[in-house]
Amino acid sequence: MRSPLIGAVLIAGVAAAALPTLAAEPAAYLDVPIEGDLGTDAVPAGLRHCLKWASQSARIKHVVLRIKSTGGSPEAGSEMIRILGAKSGRFTFHALVSTAGGPATALALACDTIHVTPTARLGGGVKGEGEAVDDLISRALGAAAGNKHPADVARALLQAKAPAFAWTGDQGKVQTSGRLPRDVPDEKIVLHHEGARPLTLSADQAVKVGLAKGKVKKVEDLGASLGFSRWHSVGDYAVKAMRRMKLNREQAVAKAEEEARKREERLAANTEKREALVTYIQQNMNEAVDNEPDGAAYALEEDEFGDVEFTWESKRRWRERTEQAIAAWQRVQQASLALATLEKEAEGLGAPRVMHGLNLMQIHNRAGREIERLQKEKYRSGP
Repeated sequence: MRSPLIGAVLIAGVAAAALPTLAAEPAAYLDVPIEGDLGTDAVPAGLRHCLKWASQSARIKHVVLRIKSTGGSPEAGSEMIRILGAKSGRFTFHALVSTAGGPATALALACDTIHVTPTARLGGGVKGEGEAVDDLISRALGAAAGNKHPADVARALLQAKAPAFAWTGDQGKVQTSGRLPRDVPDEKIVLHHEGARPLTLSADQAVKVGLAKGKVKKVEDLGASLGFSRWHSVGDYAVKAMRRMKLNREQAVAKAEEEARKREERLAANTEKREALVTYIQQNMNEAVDNEPDGAAYALEEDEFGDVEFTWESKRRWRERTEQAIAAWQRVQQASLALATLEKEAEGLGAPRVMHGLNLMQIHNRAGREIERLQKEKYRSGP
């Protein structure tokens, strides 16, 4: 009876792969470092730029992605896979993995070949949920299938609840599946992963399940494993370019953050002014109403013709209250115009209005009508 195995268990004893036959033709490669988080340290724009540069030389047919990344942005991972796909007919892509987690694992699966350093680890799943993660996994699995990487192993590296099994067949060839046949003896099982959590592989495990073609210490040693006797780098252009693109991104992020900070400061000042103007408008409307000349009592007297009119003091008081009301309505007019300008600025900053535009126009127009009426009645002499 087979003893239960937990997680990913690899059994030694798999037949060593035959050494490749070395090809005589020279093979020029571009060495592209994928280090740190995808999207932050290793940016898609950098990879795109490197491939565009390499495309100018017909002798560069191989691109090595030296992956040392524990993860990063799923969006950046998807974009990098798209970039590789767009150049799939132009270059052969080779992943040399030191560390690959999450989106970096997905990027490795999008390469035509995968090699690992002796201490490499890869897999562990893509963290998070949502459309971006789903898109990354879908693209990675599609690319892995096209590159003939073991499908069930690839899926298990990226997500949980994806069992993967590998065993040595009758002809000594490793076979993989999402289900383990009942008749496979324990001693032939290479991988037993029931899928409770995403799969993580060591360098030895990656080679034994057939995901990685072999182990190499550095990129210079990769050519022999691929079958090239003449394997040479075209220089460190990509190393410098990836570093430069990372710096460009950091500068762009810093600029965007500074612009956002200034925007928030402008918006805070704008909001404070708008709220103050709303209060100011209401106060002056109240003051205009309070000083409405009809709202006061006036002393009357008869003139020499027997007509009733205001006393001299009442006339002075009427004009004084009228002037105060006019001044208040003028302040309302000016403040409403200032508020309209600030509201427009606020909309440009993405903030909502504090007062509906129609209401503000109605207030401005009312102030104009009240000023016109009061000016006509300023020198009124009687009731």
